[in-house]
Amino acid sequence: MPYHKTLVIPALTSSARTSSSASGSTLVDQYVELGLEVSVTAVSGTIPFLTIVLQVSHDNSLWADHPDGCMTFVTTGVKHKIYQPIGGKYIRLSYYVSGTSPSFTFEANVIARS
Repeated sequence: MPYHKTLVIPALTSSARTSSSASGSTLVDQYVELGLEVSVTAVSGTIPFLTIVLQVSHDNSLWADHPDGCMTFVTTGVKHKIYQPIGGKYIRLSYYVSGTSPSFTFEANVIARS
């Protein structure tokens, strides 16, 4: 399927993160497919674990995890995932950092296609 429009959305800029949080929300109702690219460039701590979840919302208030799952990291690396259908008008990324004194330096970009 040829796409008419592709937009790269920087969901989370590269930064060291030591606790769990979420990105801001983005309106994506005009897109039919999302790609998520996460790049982890540094990891420290004892048994560090990072989980990144795409969340969707129809009203930008109540959020649910996308049913296609999540990404997990214990080391540096890059992962890609495609989400189709998107399942909501808005998206955001939630991330969960765990372990003993964990730190992950990572960035995440959403590639939206219509």
